[in-house]
Order: sequence, then structure tokens, then C-alpha cells
Amino acid sequence: MKKALVILFTLLSTFCLAVPALAYLGNPRTMKFHNNDCRTIKHRGNFVEIDSREEAINEGYQPCQVCHP
Repeated sequence: MKKALVILFTLLSTFCLAVPALAYLGNPRTMKFHNNDCRTIKHRGNFVEIDSREEAINEGYQPCQVCHP
């Protein structure tokens, strides 16, 4: 039983590491970018994915004043 749990834990942790986390979401209407878990994000379909803070700033986005990315 213990060996099965260790194998299961190893497989789950490997899967979690393989899925890349989304860094930031940008709103093209307001030109604000947010942390992925910002409470102000209501409709994710209105946002674009942004890989880094530097990329967001270079594209003209301003940081959200709520989540402070």
C-alpha cells in the first residue's frame, strides 16, 4: 500500500510540473495586466495570455492596482 501511494504521488507531482502555469492575463480594452488569480478577472475570454511582466510592459500594459503583478 505504501509503495502504491509513493508511485501515485510521484506520478501526480510529475504531471503537475509538466503543465506550465500561466503568468499573466492582459485586458486589451483597459490595457491592464493581472496575476492569473486576480479577483477582478470576471470573464477570462476577454483577456489575452502574457508570458512575462516585461512582455506586458513592452506591449503597453499597465499593472493592475488590485493584484500588483
